[in-house]
Amino acid sequence: MSAQHVGVSHLTGWSPARYGDLDVTDGGTVGDDGLSYDIFSQAAQAVRSGGPGEGGVTGGIDIEKVLAIGASQSAGRMTAYYDEVLPLIEPVFDGYSYMVGPAPQGDRPEPVFQVLSETDAAWMPATTQDTDGFRLWEVAGTAHSGWAGREAREQRLAELYPTRGGYVADVTRTEIRNVRDGYITRADSARNRYATVRSGVGG
Repeated sequence: MSAQHVGVSHLTGWSPARYGDLDVTDGGTVGDDGLSYDIFSQAAQAVRSGGPGEGGVTGGIDIEKVLAIGASQSAGRMTAYYDEVLPLIEPVFDGYSYMVGPAPQGDRPEPVFQVLSETDAAWMPATTQDTDGFRLWEVAGTAHSGWAGREAREQRLAELYPTRGGYVADVTRTEIRNVRDGYITRADSARNRYATVRSGVGG
């Protein structure tokens, strides 16, 4: 689902006729994706409530389980959702899957399943053992993203940041803001900043 402004704005620009009415900012009054977690929960509730004879978004299909799945940046957002939002609401998901990104410890009744590529496993070594509520799969020989995408990003970063200090300072400012706004956990932010220093961007 598209719960963040960046995704919705691309949809509205791509097809105004179909998506032009979508808005995740309450008419511009709520910024920083402040409504995204509510949208995430309510979309799941809409799926869960659309059972046989009721129609709804599922067209009457019987729903047995509703799973939350997020990859990369979305996995970071879901980790914040799991750790910070779930204790305050009635859970609507039966389980959580985190792909090529961070994951919570799995200390709630709903199970957590994390899948890491070899790239991710090198950057974020496992800190949690498998339990009844948590499973981790590390897939050897796989990458977080394709090589062509990585080359393009590195070239663009080299253009934007000719010095290492400028790159580290910019990432640090962004990480502080992302932690404040609930995009990412403090632990994952610290890992990101460590990877930034080791990245080689800026020489």
